[in-house]
Amino acid sequence: MSEELSLARSAIERYAALDWDLVISGTRNLTRINNWISIASAEGAKLSQLFSVRIAHSGDGKSKETAIYFKKARTHNEAIQAFYKFIEHEGITLHERRLAGVEGGYLFDIALTDEGPLWIKYRTTE
Repeated sequence: MSEELSLARSAIERYAALDWDLVISGTRNLTRINNWISIASAEGAKLSQLFSVRIAHSGDGKSKETAIYFKKARTHNEAIQAFYKFIEHEGITLHERRLAGVEGGYLFDIALTDEGPLWIKYRTTE
């Protein structure tokens, strides 16, 4: 009987892990769709630019005052995507991203990377 329970427990754990992966991927996809709707709904929006990721930035990220800022990002989600494209383009390995605070209408993150910490700032309102 204990072998059967062990098999059942193992199957339940696998299904639960699969279910959690589906929840995470579903949430991620719904967030992307919401981002695209926000961009497409803006006045003057062009469908040809809907999926473009704008990585133009200011700042070097060495301090809060010189935090990397993606000024052309149309939404918060797009700014986060731009950050990931930026580190990929620069060949930087991201270890962890932490919320550092909210101040003056901006959200600040600290990204721990193989090249040291990077400060990033995002607009809090869209």
